[in-house]
Amino acid sequence: MNTELAFIHRRWVIHQAILVLAGIPLLFLSSVPGVIYPGLLLGHLFILIARSGRNQWATPGRCMANGTTLARGVLCFIPVSTLCPISLTNVGWLFLTAALMDGLDGWLARRFQGQSPLGMVLDEEVDALFVLLMTIFIWQAGLAGPWIMAAGWIRPVVQLMKTYWPSSKTAPSRTYPWARMLAGAVFILFPAGILLEAWTGPVLIYIACSLVLFSFTLELIKYYGR
Repeated sequence: MNTELAFIHRRWVIHQAILVLAGIPLLFLSSVPGVIYPGLLLGHLFILIARSGRNQWATPGRCMANGTTLARGVLCFIPVSTLCPISLTNVGWLFLTAALMDGLDGWLARRFQGQSPLGMVLDEEVDALFVLLMTIFIWQAGLAGPWIMAAGWIRPVVQLMKTYWPSSKTAPSRTYPWARMLAGAVFILFPAGILLEAWTGPVLIYIACSLVLFSFTLELIKYYGR
């Protein structure tokens, strides 16, 4: 990642974390339309894209890959928007489609030489938004209590901890293979839990939430213990 984009992303992540946590009361205020909170988060994602510069979209490959990632973020936004009420089954398929698209953007980037610094950043942030929006919908649909949203809120908490209480060790951070595998499992389990809500859905939702919390707990242990 180039230095300028890395700086922009670092500041953006802090602002996004604050926005996610500070906006939580909006979800519990009946006088505030349900679309406001997720709309603010999605809008903030567009700010990151706008600030990244045109060169991040300079080739057809980059446009296809980054556009697919962005489409995934918008797709996740639709179910939690009160402007687009749809059935529970359709929501499950919508989230499952978004989960499967997680691998499509990477394939497009490799196939059409569309790799870009923004692509890596955007994929990571849309993944986080995906989990948060799914947990919001699961709570709003009555499939689980508000505690389920802890799976979406833990990442901004971890980001703020790393920013304001950095590790005393200077070893570079690493991306562990198990983290990607856990993320893939979570992306499938949450939509499956929605689709199977009258059968094993709650169990799958609890497992997905537990995997998210376990993943970030392990990340913190490795970060501060390295």
